[in-house]
Amino acid sequence: MKPTALDASVLGTRFTPALPPRGLVSRDRLLDTLQNNAEARLTLIHAPAGFGKSALAAQWRERLLAAGGIVAWLSIDGDEHVGSFLAHVIAAVGRVAPDLVGDLPAMLNEVGIPAERYVLTSLINAVQQAGRPLLLIIDDWHRVTTPATVAALEYLIVNGGSTLRMLVTSRSRSGLPLSRMLISDDLCEIDSTQLRFDEAESRSLLVGLGANDDESIGALIRSTDGWVAALKLAALSMRGHDSPTPSSTVGRRAVGEFLAENVLDALDAEVLDFMLASCLPERICGPLADALTGRADGMARLEDVERRDLFLDRLDDEAGWFRYHHLFADFLRHRLAAADPGRLVDLHVRASNWFAENGMVGEAVDHAMAAGRTEAAIDLVEREAMKLIEDSRMVAVLRLVDRLPAGAVGDRPRLLMAISWANCLLQRSTAAQLALDQLRYSFTACDGPLDRHEQQVEADVVQACIDVFADRLNQVDDLVGPAIADHGRHRPFVVGVAANLRTVVLIHQQDLVEAERLQAWARNFHDQATGRFPAVYGRCLAGVAASSQWETSRAEELLRSALVLARESAGAHSHAAQLAAALLAELLYERDQVDDAERLSNEAARLGSEGGLVEFMSASYRTRAHIRDLRGARTEALELLAEGTEAAVRLELPRLQADLTLDRIRLTLRAGDVGRARTLMQSIPSSAGRSGGVSRSMEQARILATASVESAEGRHASAVAELTTALEHADPQRNPRAETTVRIALATALQAAGRTQQAFRTLVPALQLGARVGLCRSFLDGGPDLIALLRRGRESIEDQPSSMGTQSFPSLYLTELVDRSGAGATAYRHLSPALKQLSAREIEILRLVDQGYTNARIAAELSLTINTVKWHLKNVNIKLGVSNRTESVAIVRQSRLLG
Repeated sequence: MKPTALDASVLGTRFTPALPPRGLVSRDRLLDTLQNNAEARLTLIHAPAGFGKSALAAQWRERLLAAGGIVAWLSIDGDEHVGSFLAHVIAAVGRVAPDLVGDLPAMLNEVGIPAERYVLTSLINAVQQAGRPLLLIIDDWHRVTTPATVAALEYLIVNGGSTLRMLVTSRSRSGLPLSRMLISDDLCEIDSTQLRFDEAESRSLLVGLGANDDESIGALIRSTDGWVAALKLAALSMRGHDSPTPSSTVGRRAVGEFLAENVLDALDAEVLDFMLASCLPERICGPLADALTGRADGMARLEDVERRDLFLDRLDDEAGWFRYHHLFADFLRHRLAAADPGRLVDLHVRASNWFAENGMVGEAVDHAMAAGRTEAAIDLVEREAMKLIEDSRMVAVLRLVDRLPAGAVGDRPRLLMAISWANCLLQRSTAAQLALDQLRYSFTACDGPLDRHEQQVEADVVQACIDVFADRLNQVDDLVGPAIADHGRHRPFVVGVAANLRTVVLIHQQDLVEAERLQAWARNFHDQATGRFPAVYGRCLAGVAASSQWETSRAEELLRSALVLARESAGAHSHAAQLAAALLAELLYERDQVDDAERLSNEAARLGSEGGLVEFMSASYRTRAHIRDLRGARTEALELLAEGTEAAVRLELPRLQADLTLDRIRLTLRAGDVGRARTLMQSIPSSAGRSGGVSRSMEQARILATASVESAEGRHASAVAELTTALEHADPQRNPRAETTVRIALATALQAAGRTQQAFRTLVPALQLGARVGLCRSFLDGGPDLIALLRRGRESIEDQPSSMGTQSFPSLYLTELVDRSGAGATAYRHLSPALKQLSAREIEILRLVDQGYTNARIAAELSLTINTVKWHLKNVNIKLGVSNRTESVAIVRQSRLLG
């Protein structure tokens, strides 16, 4: 469900301070302190409730705005989950500087927590690139205790640099990197001692609020000790009294409660009744007040309360939203609860209904829970959850569920279904499986046989989705078959996802034509579904099927359309866009479009490479590693593959482990470490117990790895025999890509064994196919033996053009491959000691410098802070013994490390 205009207004009230009330005293002495410390990266204003922390921050904001500064404001209204906090930070900055946030809000909504570090880094870089200081004010930070949220704010403070400055108001000093900021002389701190009103400020406030008795003013100043909330309450309590409140009485009782009692007792019964009715919501507007009171004059009454200075602050000028001072609101709520608990419940119910009708589900749930209507709150979340799922708002669903009591959803099948979907699509498999198991247990509570059957079918699709992400394909066909066969009975979203899962199985069964046909059939269901994520996945899977047939042009068309759809519907850095970008990068790399592949693969990895199908993770890790090796950073490439292998073990994905270990072995052999390669070969997991397609893929990886090691050890006959058998079993019609991979490996082994003519004859069919579809890196990354074979083949053709015996041999294509094999980068062993010290990240940065990128643009491209980019460039200069980036680039360009 899209937020309504009213929803946006409610959220908007968190991004501006309350408008200053009449009679507000300017805190000039404290504003001067803030002015003298304006460049501090962290300013902390902390004191107990009612000392004017927010008012001081608001006055400082006004002064900066008047001077042309950029100030974002965020009020904290509860212990926020990190995803919610970041979403509100981005929204706050977006209100004052929209160009700094881009598509970060959409990405956070779809991806959630995995986007955390990228969002923080992107915001920091955008502010630094803008070149003007931005002050972000976080009001009421003490409400946050969630460790991940605390860590997110700390990251902003510590890494924000000189342009992103933070002002935090809080009732405590906890949850902030104060020692670190103090050491770097980047902390300005204002506490309760400084915040207390001095006599002049107190007198100004009391007189401005209508107090006129000097003796009483003096007594109240002494008894309240500069507590601004008590001073304001005191002034109001003195209105209309012939004799002042004795200071001794004020001192004997809790100042806040006593003065509040006096204020309320002095009010007309009708005004007091309205305030009691309107005090429950954190924010109140005219239509909401009407719903709570049953009248039609809510806005007029709110404005009347505001005019009376009864602790009601206007939150904006246009939308008509107000907020009671939290101390006063708490007192009103306690009084209401004590005087009429039945009315308190009724008002919460009315508030919940109004918020629900206006699309503000979170607030509606909160009030339903406060009314003790747990079932109503669950009903509300259950009714809205799948709408949010189909709109790719999985994170929002889980946040709503978090508001509900633990264990409250156990007998709610539809809600459990939504929780299963949300966790599954966010690839939280354990949580998804737990919710799904609860769902199956609760089926007896369904509304009827028809409803139960549909939910069972949908639950099977969720289970299949969990299984596919875990690379378990044995039962997928059985699980999704009913949804596809009886597609008219189920929602398009369910049918579309079922078709995608069935496509994965078909790809592994090497029934690639049928896989593409199924995706063509599923396109109608994808288009009918609200969310676009299944459509993106479908196009990607169709692209995988086309690529496996070496239909590279069709594969590129499908993957590019998937990437465009993902970017338009979910943002450039969404999980859907990551998936499409990784697969497209793999295809472009094969065609030797290395720069484009590098850009896309880096984009796909910005939020990490874990998650999604094995095909996505394998493409992400392997393409980036190949490019790093091509750029001359073999050590970094091996580290990246090792990182991916560790992730595969942790995620229990043996096929991914086998794929990445094979690449590690190949690079390790090129580095001359045969012993290490054999150790890696022995770590390839067994394919036993895996389904046919997964087992076949793992077995091929094992054969290729074993043959590579045996060939390097000089056991050529064994390597050739094993690969010959593998080629005999490969099917060039069903999966030409797999057959080509084995054929190239066999040709390489034959060349290593000195059987050059046989090796070249074995390679010819692969060269003919490669010429037709534009293959390149499959040959160029084959290692020195294969490159030598390509060169010998070209020389033989040049010497004896008729030796091929056919005019269909792609001589020009072979010549191009040989020419390309000499370009790229100097072999690592030929680099100077200084150049060998450079890391892959440093080379990556230098390449972008060479292309004319600024530090800010490099930071954005690589998801680093600008300060980190500067640090890397400084290290490069030190390693190479030069004084500036221009000299560094010149040296590295001469080495051909930049490609």
